Amino acid sequence: MNKLNKTVIHSRRLSRYFMILLLTVSFFFACEDDLIISDEIKVNRSLYKVMQDIYLWYDKLPVINPSDYSTPYELMDVLRYKELDRWSFILTWHEYQQYFQEGKMIGHGFMISIDENYNLRIAFVYPSTTAHSKGVRRGWIIKKVNGVEVSPSNVIQLLGASSTDVENTIEFTDNEGNIRTITLKKEELKINPVLHSQIIQTYDKKIGYIVFQDFIEAAKVKIDSVFNHFKQENIDDLIVDLRYNGGGSVDVAVHLSGWLTGNSNAENTLIKFLHNNRNQYRDTSYTIPYNGSSLDLTRIAFIGTRETASASELIINGMVPYMEVNLIGTPTDGKPVGMYVYGFRDADYAAFPVCFKYTNALDAGDFYNGLQPDILVNDDLTRDFGDPDEAMLKAAVNYITAGTVVVMTLKTTPEKQTIRPSTNLAGLQRAF
Repeated sequence: MNKLNKTVIHSRRLSRYFMILLLTVSFFFACEDDLIISDEIKVNRSLYKVMQDIYLWYDKLPVINPSDYSTPYELMDVLRYKELDRWSFILTWHEYQQYFQEGKMIGHGFMISIDENYNLRIAFVYPSTTAHSKGVRRGWIIKKVNGVEVSPSNVIQLLGASSTDVENTIEFTDNEGNIRTITLKKEELKINPVLHSQIIQTYDKKIGYIVFQDFIEAAKVKIDSVFNHFKQENIDDLIVDLRYNGGGSVDVAVHLSGWLTGNSNAENTLIKFLHNNRNQYRDTSYTIPYNGSSLDLTRIAFIGTRETASASELIINGMVPYMEVNLIGTPTDGKPVGMYVYGFRDADYAAFPVCFKYTNALDAGDFYNGLQPDILVNDDLTRDFGDPDEAMLKAAVNYITAGTVVVMTLKTTPEKQTIRPSTNLAGLQRAF
């Protein structure tokens, strides 16, 4: 007998992004035909029933026989309302547990982006990885993998599967133009969701700067550590860099909101979840928690790109009613919706259908074209996080200190700038 478990989360497509919320409900399959029907067909039948009830666009579902589809992956692709839904997806239960519960992944621990000259550059590398310890840094160009020249079309295949058995010899060009050849074996990584933090001293201001990558449960401890330091240093302003953060746990987003404006706006509405007309009894709001150590800021600068989605957009949108919010970068992904996770543990599947949309306290939502930047500037892949000349950081600091914008000529960049691993978690785990 297969047990179906439902948990609330918020995420972006295969997506990068989730929170495990408050609710866990168990369901059971009927088992009279367990011996003759595969687990996949039983999951498909249950998933179709779930979608007919809770899916935000349930009235747009096609009329089909779920038993005609061999896997839940195939079925979800058919059911997804493609006009608006880019995100509903399926994982294995193991993948869900590993990433969202344990904060783990297998890989080298770096993300790859394409610059305007179609070089493959390291966009970030997780701290505490072998790659980081051997010197690999943001901005490095990947030239060859195991002696083969790389391109956007072959790099995924060349880097190989997400397995600890995979070893690659990679030729890089570092940020000084030197050729660096490094052999790396893929490893089980404990994800550190804070890629960088520092205090920028400029003129008479102290500016806290944090690059935050993953809304996972393990992030709370890291957030608390960084923001306690900012509090002790009595920062005047804050830059939150979410340029590659695809989202994740709403619970973590709520926790973060308490650091940003907890004292002055504690218990005010951060976000509202709105369901379809069959499930309006589920509609709920989440409030900003009180935090006695809150920075209690009156303005925040966020950095975002098309890679910024879901819980990241939630926190940006959620702060707008309570302070001056400035978005620096490019338009964000545009995911004003969230999911519940339905876990078929015995069959090793977890389904993430879009189940609700969200708005802030002013009822602002439906930003399917992304949150639009106040200051338009492209990601500068040639400089590391914290470099004062990195284009996005420089624009944010200039705006905070002088109220001015450094006008930059935006170069044409590839439409799909980020290379994603070929795994079911590709939307969430952007690193190889």
